Amino acid sequence: MPTVEGNMLKTTYVCDICGELQKTVEYGGVKKGNLGIPTSLTGEKKEDIIKYSEVQGILVYTLCPLCLEEAT
Repeated sequence: MPTVEGNMLKTTYVCDICGELQKTVEYGGVKKGNLGIPTSLTGEKKEDIIKYSEVQGILVYTLCPLCLEEAT
């Protein structure tokens, strides 16, 4: 689990299909263990969609609107 320095947590959202950066958000007032990750996700699923980078912070792999439209 990344260290949350100064109660700020940098989260970068990236498309899992095309790799396009969606957005980067810095959340304030974050406490360790309270990152808003659904408890229904298994450990394996969490590892699949959530990664950590020293430079980009937490990486969350989602689908961009274009890839989501193509997938449906």
